[in-house]
This record gives sequence, structure tokens and C-alpha cells, in this order.
Amino acid sequence: MIVVGGALAVASVGYGLGTQADDGTAIAGGDQSSERRGQPPGFQALATELGVDANRLARAFRAYHASKDADRRDEFAASLAKALGISTDKVTGAFEQMHKQREARFAARLGAALNVDADRVQGALDKLMGDTPKPPEEFAQALADELGVGVTDVRRALFEARPDHDRMHHDRGLPLRQLASALGVSRAELRTALRELRAGAENPFEEHQQALAKFLADRFDLSTDDVAKA
Repeated sequence: MIVVGGALAVASVGYGLGTQADDGTAIAGGDQSSERRGQPPGFQALATELGVDANRLARAFRAYHASKDADRRDEFAASLAKALGISTDKVTGAFEQMHKQREARFAARLGAALNVDADRVQGALDKLMGDTPKPPEEFAQALADELGVGVTDVRRALFEARPDHDRMHHDRGLPLRQLASALGVSRAELRTALRELRAGAENPFEEHQQALAKFLADRFDLSTDDVAKA
């Protein structure tokens, strides 16, 4: 789901680094439980409640996320454009610009951690992001193969390159300033537009929850009502 607020991560919604690499946090260890390390609080409890394996549930969430990203991104861009009184193309272009900047920063951090040229890392990431989303361990192995380095080094580098809490705290206002600048509006205008979208987000959130519940129910042959309650 697109969160309309906070650090304004909308610039990278639906674009794969967080989905596939999980910012490194889920694959630092390298064993089968590594998929679970990047999962949010309560995820294991949900898997238990549904009676499914947590890793299979994580893969189902990734599949749902990948299938819905484009639609959600387009809907959000159109809604934000309408609230700001500008074209949807301008909003989409601003998101693309910020996404490319975020990718470049991540590739530079990952390249430094691996002692590999950032452009080479970016090329490998671009190739992998075009593939079907992979579980974190498979992603680490695929990236290692592309770069010709050891998978253990890739796991370590992904962990080191992930956005750390201090950096996120220090830069939390940066995406808002960058997006406002790219859109040609003031931060106050952008905040007002985001508040308007947040105020009307309750029904879309409920619709998202219902769609996700149906997707998981079909995936695991469960009752949609049972999944929604869980």
C-alpha cells in the first residue's frame, strides 16, 4: 500500500530495491531463516494464524506487491497531481527522477562496500530488477553472480548499504524538499496536498486490505473472511 506521508517514500514506491534486496536486512545471515529477518512485527503470528509457512507467505506478499505496484503508483500520481493542480506526467516524472537518484545512491554505497565500480553495480541491479522478484537469498546469489564476487560478500555489502536509522533520521525531510522542488511547488503546498490525500485514504486502504485478503485466500486455498480477520 502507498503511505501518503511520513518520509514521503512515494518516490520509490513500486520500484524494486526494497522489495528484492530488502535493503540487506533480511539476508545478512544467509540461512533459511534469513527471509524472515526483514519481515515486520507480527508477520510470523499472521503466518501461524493462517497455518502457512512464513517464507511462503512472504513470497505471496512479494507477488501481490509486484502485481499491484504499477496501478497503485499511477493512481497515487494522478491523485497527487489533481490535489496540486498540475499534470500527472509532471508528478510521474518527479517520482522517476527521485527513484533514479535513490538507486544511484544505493548503487554507490553497495559498490563502495564491495569495492566494485558503482556503474557496474547499477547495471547488475537494473538487470535483476527487470526479472521476477526473488526471495532475498536468491537475489543475493544472483547479484553475486552478475558481479563475479562471493555471495557472502554481497550479503555483507547489502547489510552495510541499507539505509541506517541515523541517516534516515537526518535526511527525513529531504524527500519532501526534493519532491516539492521537482514538482515546482512549495513544501507547504505539497504537505497540504498530502494531507488531503491522507484524509481520503480510508476507503482505498479498506479496498486494499480486501484485495490482499482475497489474493492470499486464493493462493493458499483459504476462506477470504478468515484471512481478513487474521
